[in-house]
Formats: sequence, structure tokens, C-alpha cells
Amino acid sequence: MPHVRPMPSIGPGVLELRITDGSTNGEWRIVVKPERDVIAVLHFFQKKTQKTPQSALDLCKQRLAAFTQARR
Repeated sequence: MPHVRPMPSIGPGVLELRITDGSTNGEWRIVVKPERDVIAVLHFFQKKTQKTPQSALDLCKQRLAAFTQARR
């Protein structure tokens, strides 16, 4: 079962799903923005360090802005 945490540094309502891959002992992250009628998947990546890479955060912010613009 994935763990979920809010990611307000990316934007309001953005969530990070944390998934452990038992076969490789890897950690995966899926960053999503749930809306009433759709779930936008902003990014997914394998987590290798304790801190989320700044490049991943920046990419999520760019994709969130594009998603928000398209929804208008």
C-alpha cells in the first residue's frame, strides 16, 4: 500500500505517492494532482536519496503550470 504525503512546495493539492518495490528494494515516487474529474500525473521517478532532487521538483512545477493552463 503506498504512503501519501502532500507536496505544498510544488502546489496546492499536489500529493506524492511513495511505493516500495520489494523485488529490487527500490523506492518509487509518483507526484499527482487530483482534481474532481481527473488525476494529473506530474512525474514519477526512483528515489535514491533522502532528499527529492531539485530537478524533479522544478519539472513537477512546470507540468503543474501547464496542466492548470490547459484546464482553463
